[in-house]
Order: sequence, then structure tokens, then C-alpha cells
Amino acid sequence: MAWTRGVFVTAAGGRATASPTAALSRPSGHRRVTASQGILRALRADIATGRLTPGSRLPTERDLAAFYAVSQPTVREAVRGLEALGLVESRHGSGVYVRENRQDFVSTSVEVLLQMQQAKMTEVFHVRRALGRYSAELACANAPDSLVDAMAGALERIQAAEDVEAASEAAADFQIAFSRCGGNALLTALETVLIRILLRIQLMAYGDREAAWRREYVTEHHDHRLRVVRALRAGDPAAALVAWNDYLTAQYTRFTEDPALADITLNDQAALDALHDLVVSVPLRSD
Repeated sequence: MAWTRGVFVTAAGGRATASPTAALSRPSGHRRVTASQGILRALRADIATGRLTPGSRLPTERDLAAFYAVSQPTVREAVRGLEALGLVESRHGSGVYVRENRQDFVSTSVEVLLQMQQAKMTEVFHVRRALGRYSAELACANAPDSLVDAMAGALERIQAAEDVEAASEAAADFQIAFSRCGGNALLTALETVLIRILLRIQLMAYGDREAAWRREYVTEHHDHRLRVVRALRAGDPAAALVAWNDYLTAQYTRFTEDPALADITLNDQAALDALHDLVVSVPLRSD
């Protein structure tokens, strides 16, 4: 039996059988990485480029070891690295699968970077505000009606929410929908992670406050949000941009003037606990 272009072919020319490793690429010959690191990079690239599609099962350890000409423990180490990055998940008795939500990788990477830098929440918000202002320039000029409707729907959900968690989720959806209006998938991916982190930390910081106070806190920027939506629907990008910048400034004032937020760093244990189960659900561009 011979190997030909991703399939096994019998000597008699019989029916070809697709190899479980047919979609994989070879590791680059970088001299400064171990075998497991090279395999991890190759598999990571195959996931990022779509050669290994979301939801697909990785070949078995035995097949991967044969393909890369290494031992199974070396493959196991590489796959564990992919799990730590949030790119694959192990299912007991079934195998290892590419995660459906590739945005988890972006979320994990940004969180680790912020924790390594011992970033304060005010610093995180500085970056979020800078990205938000740039994405607003794109969004105000290009906002499609469908996403403006999504923003309006998020506003209604904020006002109708019966608990602060639901209101916060709707507030995040409002901001993310506005970012998506700009049509820059990478910018939206980064903003999404920062928005989710900031909202989760606020919920953690104010967890011991009265429910009514927290509800008012989440809804206090309603007028700013409403101005943005009305300006977009009126076809007035200049007014929408002013309203959005006012919104970000109001948020910034809240962060810098409240020590309950300003003094938090992302490697505080309470912050780590708050972000432990953070799920970012906005997908990356699939085309």
C-alpha cells in the first residue's frame, strides 16, 4: 500500500482511503524549538487557516506520531499545549476536537498578556477606549441597518432586564454590535475580549452592593447609547461619533474616579476568579 497525495492506494489500484492526517501540514524546520513545539505550531497554523475546521476531530495520537515521525508522548505534549491555548478540547472516550469558538484563543491570549503585564483596569480601559474611538470612525461611516437594529434591540434588553447580569450582557452586546458596524473582524475580536473583561470585573467589584444600585449603574449610560442609535438611524455619522465619544468619556470618568475599579489589576486573585469562566462568543471572520 502506497501513500499518494493524502490517500492510501492499494498495489492493485483498489479503492483509495483518505488518511486521517491528510489535512495536516508539516512543522517548519526551525532549529530553536523542540519537536513538540514544532508540532504545536503546525497544528495551530492548520486550525488558524481552516485546514482543521471547527468541530473536527484531530487524528489519533498514533496517527499523529506516525505523520510527524515522533513518539506518542511528544504528540501528547503538543496537544496539551493546544488545549491550554483554548484551541482544542478533549472529550472522554471520543478524542480531541477543534473548538467551535476560535475566539476563545483570542480571549485567552489577551487575558494572559494583561496578567503578565500586571495591567490595572484603568490601563485596560485606556486601550479599550483607543480601539473604540477608531472603530467608531469606521462604524459611523458604514453602519448597516441590521446592526443598528441589533444595537437598538440591546438597548431594549438593558432596560427590560430583571437582573444586573442580564443588563450587563445586553450592554456588552450593544458595544460589540457597534464595533461590528465598522467591518473590521480583527478589531471587533480584540474589542470583544476587552469589553467582556471590563464588564466582568465591574460585576465582581460591585458584587456586594445593593441590587438596585448595581441595576442603576448598568443603565446610567442609557442616554448616551440612545443618542448613538438615533444619530446612526438619522444618517448623521458626525453626531453618532460625538455621542459615542461622550459615552466612552463617561465610562472613563467612572473608572478613574472609583478606587474600587481603578486599583484592580488582572492578576489579583479576585479578578482571576471572576475571569475564570469568562466565555467570549463573538466568532472570528470565517471567510
